[in-house]
Order: sequence, then C-alpha cells, then structure tokens
Amino acid sequence: HKLIDSRYKKVGIFYDANVLRNPKFTPLARTKNFENYLKIISSFNAISCISNESKSTLEKLSFDGKIQDHITVDHLPVEKPKKNYPSTIQKNPLILCVSTLAYNKNHLTLLKAVERLWASGITFELELIGQYDPSWSHKVLEQIKILQNKQIPIKWLKHVDQEILERKYSTCSFTVYPSLFEGFGLPILESLSRSKPCICGSNGAIGEVSKGGGCINLSNQENVEEVSNAIRSLLLSPRRLRKLTLEADLRNYGTWKDYSINLVEFFCRHN
Repeated sequence: HKLIDSRYKKVGIFYDANVLRNPKFTPLARTKNFENYLKIISSFNAISCISNESKSTLEKLSFDGKIQDHITVDHLPVEKPKKNYPSTIQKNPLILCVSTLAYNKNHLTLLKAVERLWASGITFELELIGQYDPSWSHKVLEQIKILQNKQIPIKWLKHVDQEILERKYSTCSFTVYPSLFEGFGLPILESLSRSKPCICGSNGAIGEVSKGGGCINLSNQENVEEVSNAIRSLLLSPRRLRKLTLEADLRNYGTWKDYSINLVEFFCRHN
C-alpha cells in the first residue's frame, strides 16, 4: 500500500507494453492487470525506461505522446560471464535462438527459413532455448516435429540454467533473434557480448540495441527469404562472420555499477 500512497514519492522502471500490442494472444486478466499497472506507474515522480522505444510507448499511452522530463532512458547493461567459456565451434554449424516460444518471437518464420535452407543443400543444426507460452508454443512445436520428421536437426531445449546457456553460446556459430518487437532485446546483446553475431530486425528497440555493430539487421523479419538469405550468408561466408564478431567485440555493453549510479542519480533529482 505504501507504493501507491500519495504521501510517498515514487520511482520506477518501465520495461514495455507488449501485452497491449495484440490482445488476442494475451489472457484478458493479464491485459487488465497491465492497464491498472500503467495507471499506477504513470503517476510516479520519476520513471526510467529501458529503451527509447519503451519511453515513447509510455508517453504515448499515458501522456498523449508529449515528452516528459521525469521520464528518462537507461539501457540495460549486459556483462560478460565471469567464468571463461572458450569458443568451441562444432563441425556441423550450430545456430542458436534464445527466447520464449511466444507469438511475437516469430519462430515460425525462422523454421520456414531453416526448411528452405536444408532443401537447398545447406546443412546445420538449430537449437531453441526458451520457456513455453501456453497461448502459442504448441504451434511452434508442431512445426518443429514436422521438420524433425524430415531429418532436419532441430531441438527445443526448453528453459535451461545459466551454465547450459553459456555452453550453448560458446558452441554456436551465431544466433538468430527474429522477434517482431521488443521493449529492449536482451538476447541480442547477450549474444554479441559473448562474441556471437546475431541476425535480428531493425525496428524499434531491436534496432536500438543492435545498431552498434555485430548484427545483420533485417528490414522485414517476417520475410522468409530475407531470413534464409541472412543465415546463408553467415554459414557460407566465414569472412563476414569474422567481421561481425570483431564488431561485437569492440562494443561497450555497460556495467550494472554504472547503470545503478545513473539510475539512483536520476531518481534523486526528482525527489
């Protein structure tokens, strides 16, 4: 109750409003809960957003699109793991996709692109890591089963612990993150910070986090041909893969210490 008590000044971190983008894929109770949450956080004295995309979304939904001085952007940092995981690329290239099996993650387009590449004679493995989404994942799993029956090596590892995740990053050649929209796009930076180039979109927050180098940016991540061409280019061009890896290694991904300092200073200025 203290959180919404008018006697207390309030600050918060806003991630995204993705649950409102396509209500038919979101349980009604969750949508209503988010609408209530939006009303509450919009009354806060200071709000930090994780991307320019999320800031503009919040201002559009709660402030008629007007820029607010008490709302700022602090991009989330991504720190490399303290434990060293040497890159051990396997003989048959492994492509990794890390995300919940939700509708906006666009796995079906990725799977169609994979099928097209295998049909053209290009061989590789694909592994998906991410939690099950009751509203959508069954469609992805049905397509995975169809491709597996065609002897295309695809695995869904479900949710994994950090140790397994790091080992998968260390053994993959690159990652694909075909998500249609995000509030931030953390898996992109996780991949890049581990020296693994990423194929992703160029819109919104996805474009924000990927623009510093290390990515192939798609103009339309729902276009099967464009996705398959991007994957093909990295599988068949070691030179391009090395170039993107170098770009990724030269990037600054921030630290939680600096993020925390900036966050506290901003909150203090508005209290």
